Amino acid sequence: MRERASFVRLLYATRQSGETKGDAMKTLLVTCCSAVIAGAYLFGAPAAMAADSKPRVAVVVMANNSEYWNTVRVGAEQAGKATGADVVFLGPSAESDVIGEVNMVEDQISSGAAALVVAASDKSAFIPSFNKAKGKNIPVVLIDTAVPWGDAVSLVGTDNVAAGGEAGKYLAGKLKSGDKVAVLRGIMSSPTHDDRANGGVKEFKAAGLDVVAVLPADSLRNKGYSVTEDLLQSNPDLKGIYATNDEMALGAQQALQAAGKKIPVVGFDATLDATMSILGGGMSASIAQNPILEGYVGVEMAMAALKKQAVKKRYDTGVQVVTADNAKAFLANMQSALTVGIDRAKYPPIQ
Repeated sequence: MRERASFVRLLYATRQSGETKGDAMKTLLVTCCSAVIAGAYLFGAPAAMAADSKPRVAVVVMANNSEYWNTVRVGAEQAGKATGADVVFLGPSAESDVIGEVNMVEDQISSGAAALVVAASDKSAFIPSFNKAKGKNIPVVLIDTAVPWGDAVSLVGTDNVAAGGEAGKYLAGKLKSGDKVAVLRGIMSSPTHDDRANGGVKEFKAAGLDVVAVLPADSLRNKGYSVTEDLLQSNPDLKGIYATNDEMALGAQQALQAAGKKIPVVGFDATLDATMSILGGGMSASIAQNPILEGYVGVEMAMAALKKQAVKKRYDTGVQVVTADNAKAFLANMQSALTVGIDRAKYPPIQ
């Protein structure tokens, strides 16, 4: 309760200091995620050791330093409080560090985690670890990304093909048949980015657009910038860009601005920076998932599995196309979920 009150005081204080509503909300949301990170470093390890009476649920994600994954963390920790789980949150410093993430899963198996909730950054690298978990009767819940492993408790997250299709439809609606578009995607081994890119490309082709390139930018803003620079050199008549995460989209938008070009850019995740860019007339749109719900339901599924309760094998957290028309309402809803807590009753049950 003290944490929630401090966020409210922060919002009031920033408004009094002259920040706009959007600036105040951005400060609030960034501070919320930062507080979560700081709490982990200061209190995470002792809590994990002291909570002997609580089952440890290890939430291992693709990166521990991104806004999206730390929003997943907020949901996971809210579910931990609601279900009595000792939630431990882990991830490497970059989504490209597949081996680092696999090692974190291995460490949790070896150190006695009761259950695993994993957003896998690779199609196959995690399967030996998952088999090891199965052998130790440790349930594994997949979030965000499908892995071809049939023993997962459930897959929780967005239908990435359909979500990529929404991005494709939106961008195609801004263009005409024959226009050139390009796709920036995450690492080539990621099934999530495969699905998001494929869903978008399918809609581009259906609309008669010319897909001139599908290029990896590794989910990084600086690579989104440099790849877009190269694209503009080889395709000066490019009419639109779709990126399968917002960091790449923001890099693309910066490169376009530096080149003095204004074409629509659609991202994915509706992060705070991306949403503020949309409100400021930069990016055109972003595909929002529901990372708080994803983290919450992932832990909820893990706890249900520990109690031998049956759950849905697929839990779709849904998508929303965030544009300038609805971005303020989207931010307000995010603020409420982060500071007050997710309204779990609004969403379908896990059974």
